Amino acid sequence: MRRLRATFLLRCVILAWCVLLVAAVLGLGMGTWWTLGALVFGALLWLVGIELGLLPLVLERAMVRHAARGGVRGSSIWFVDLDQEKEQQLRDFHDDSRDNPTIR
Repeated sequence: MRRLRATFLLRCVILAWCVLLVAAVLGLGMGTWWTLGALVFGALLWLVGIELGLLPLVLERAMVRHAARGGVRGSSIWFVDLDQEKEQQLRDFHDDSRDNPTIR
C-alpha cells in the first residue's frame, strides 16, 4: 500500500464539508419542534468535530485510505505520494552530489 498524504486543497474541501454538515444539522433542526436539541447537537458537533479537528481528521484518513487501496499512482491535485516524493529527493541528491564522492 502506498503512503499518501492529503494536500492543502483536499483539507480545505474537507473542512468546508464539515462546516456544511454543521449548518445542515442546524438548518434542519431549527425547523422542527426540537430546536434546543438541534442547537445542543450542533454546538457539540462544532466543538468536538471541528474545533478539536476530529471530524476532518476522520474524513481525511478515510479518503486517504480509500485512495491508497484504490491504486492512486503518483501525486495528484488531492494527494501527495510520499514514497514517490522520497525517491525524487534521493534522485535529486544523487544528481547534485555526482561530482563530490565524499558527500555520498
